[in-house]
This record gives sequence, C-alpha cells and structure tokens, in this order.
Amino acid sequence: MFDYLKKIIKSQWKMYSFLILILLCLSSFEFVLLCIYSCFEINQGIDTILLRFIPTLGVFASMFLTLLMNNYFLESKKEEFSIILLSGCHNREIIFYIIVQFGVLFLIGDFLGGVLGIGLMKIINLYSKYYFYYIYDRVFCLYIAFFICKIIYIYMINFSQFIQIKMSISDYLTHHQQKTSKVSFKIKKQKPIKEILITILAVLMIVFSLQGLFQIENSTLLPIYFIFFLMGELILINTTIPFMYDLLHDSYLLKNPKGLMVLSYVMNLSKVLGSIVYVLSVVVPVCLVVYFLKINSLAYVSVSNISYIMMLLMMFICFILRFQVYLPQIHQEIVVKKALGFRLKEIQSIYRDVAVVFVLLIDIFPFILYGTMLYLAYLQNQITYNNMLLLSLSYLILFLIYGCYINYQYQKTIKEVYFNVKYINRSE
Repeated sequence: MFDYLKKIIKSQWKMYSFLILILLCLSSFEFVLLCIYSCFEINQGIDTILLRFIPTLGVFASMFLTLLMNNYFLESKKEEFSIILLSGCHNREIIFYIIVQFGVLFLIGDFLGGVLGIGLMKIINLYSKYYFYYIYDRVFCLYIAFFICKIIYIYMINFSQFIQIKMSISDYLTHHQQKTSKVSFKIKKQKPIKEILITILAVLMIVFSLQGLFQIENSTLLPIYFIFFLMGELILINTTIPFMYDLLHDSYLLKNPKGLMVLSYVMNLSKVLGSIVYVLSVVVPVCLVVYFLKINSLAYVSVSNISYIMMLLMMFICFILRFQVYLPQIHQEIVVKKALGFRLKEIQSIYRDVAVVFVLLIDIFPFILYGTMLYLAYLQNQITYNNMLLLSLSYLILFLIYGCYINYQYQKTIKEVYFNVKYINRSE
C-alpha cells in the first residue's frame, strides 16, 4: 500500500502541490479570522457580539469550503479507489490509505497555514489603523479544534465514498442479465408544466428584486433583494436554460451547432461551480448587512474590511481549484471535435464564447446589481464612499481575473490536447 501511495503521489504531484497551496491559503485566512475573533470578549456589549460574529462567519465559510475542496479532489480519485477495492484491500488498509494521503495532506496545509497566518497578522497589525491584541494559546486551541473537526468530517466523507464504490462494484459483479421487453420508441412527450412554473417564479423573483433595488426608501432591505436576484438567476441557469435547450433543440439549435455547444457547455460549467456560487450568494449579502449597521467604531470597520476581503479571496481560490479539477473533463470533447473536422480556431472560438457567457451570467450581471445596491446605500448614508469603493472594486477585480483565468486555461488546454497524440490514443 505504501509503495502504491508513493507512485500515485509521484504521478500526480502537480495536483497535490496545487491542493496544498489552496489549503495553505484557506487555513491562513482561517487562522487570521480566529485571531480577530479572540481579540474581543463577549461580555462587552452588542457591538462585541457583532465583532465576533463577522470573523466567525468567515471561519465557518472556510471550513465549509475546505470540505468542498475535499469533495472536488475526490472526483479525480474514483478510479484510484476502485483499483484499491478490486485488489482486495481490507478496511484497515483503506483507513491507512485515507489517513496517510488525506490526513497528512491536510496536516501539512494547516501547519503551513498557521505559520503564514502568524505572518499575515503581523502585517495586518503593522498597516491597520486598529491594533489587534490576541493570545497565541487561545488562538492555537481554537485552530487545532477546527482542524480536528475538519479531519473527522473528511474521514467520514472519504470512507463513505469507499463504501459507495464498493457497493456499486458489488452490484455490478452480482448483476444477472434479465429478460427485457421490447423497447417502444414512441415516447410521449410530457408537458413541461413544472419547468414553466419554476421559470415564472425565477422571473418574478428577479423583477421583485429589481423593483426593490431602485426604490431608495427601501434601502435597508438591499441585501434581501440581492439574495432574491441571485436565487432567481441561479434558477434560470439551472432550470430554465436546460428547459429552453430541450424546447429549442429541434427548431433552432440543430440549425446552429455552435450555439448548441456553447449553451450545453455553459450549463455544465454552471452545475460544476454551482455550490460555490450559492455560498457566495449568502456571504456577500450578509457582509453588506454588517456594513449597513453603521456602527461608528474603528475596530468594527477594520474587522469588517479584513473579513470581507478574506472571504472573497477564499471564494476566488475555491473557484480556481474547482475549475482546475473540472478542466480534464473537456479533453475528450476536444478530441471528438478534432476527429469531426473542427479546426483549432473554431474550437477556441466555442470555448471563448463559453467563458464570456459564463462570466456575464455569474459575474457581470450580479456585479451590476451589487454596484447599484452599494450606490443606493451610499446615497442613504448607510455606507461610506471608501467602503463603497472597497466592496465594489475588490469584487469586480477578483472576478474579472477569474474570467480571464477561465479563458486562458481553456485556450491553453485546447492547444495542448489538439496537437498531442496521446490524448487521441488514450482518450485522456
């Protein structure tokens, strides 16, 4: 088992290094937020409760995103798990495999994250107007407690994945061929009543949110309108676009193959990144509520700014890792297109359009609404001009970088697969 692990790590060292880097960033931000949390005593009033709530939200977001990263990493490990089970390994060997590979991986990431977190706190105290006094012993106890919780959850998730694969292999091996009746090719199309009702609901949510956003007297409810808009947009992407895909497939999309492929790939990409988008749609409005409370305190402003930026960076990092794990899935698509006679520029144009449409749906439209919300809040003196710039520009810059990253990785992968024979031979 140990030799097998060494071979796996050597063959996938780039993915392991990338995952450690992601865990390092998440853990360092978690350490900083725990330091900020420990600076304030809970018996000092309602302001202190809010000061502890903001970093607490960031810590739990970091923990949740870490578990998501583990699940994404597991997707590339299913074949490896199947080989281990088919080789006849016992439960003890499987537990050893999980502890050695995943436990050590997360231990390295959290250890380096703690070291980096200490350095980040020194930099923050050096340049921040508010100095954060914290006790190392208390912070390390909290940090270790969260690390133990993450390891327990990761062990349970990974072991359950082994059990699911084991059951599916057992079902496959014990499956007996059964007599099947003649298949009828006359399929009665069902009326898409459910999809139509969901689409109407999504449109009503978006219209309701836009009406609320442009009514300045209701500016205290801006984060709620923002949540409704994002929920409506996600419903449209996950339900309405597939419904339109089926509805227009025969009449329009078959006559426009490029539009058919772009729409299909945008649907796949939105499903892949959907979990992180949902987390983002919760975290950003909650942060806005914190800013709209208008508490005139230097500590409150410093904690809010640091926590908001770190939570955005955590989302940004998780978006990158999720897309990096998803990227090998398009290798076969590129190979098939090349075999069908698509030229390199045609394939690049298709995936460029996918990146543009996805960025418009997930990044640009929410940002327009986000900027409108911040501007209306600024007009009502609920947020300062500097905070408005910080919140809007940090969001815009990070997600524009992510859009450029998606397009760059698409073009790089297309060139690599298109001119490399091994992807055709091995279908990698």
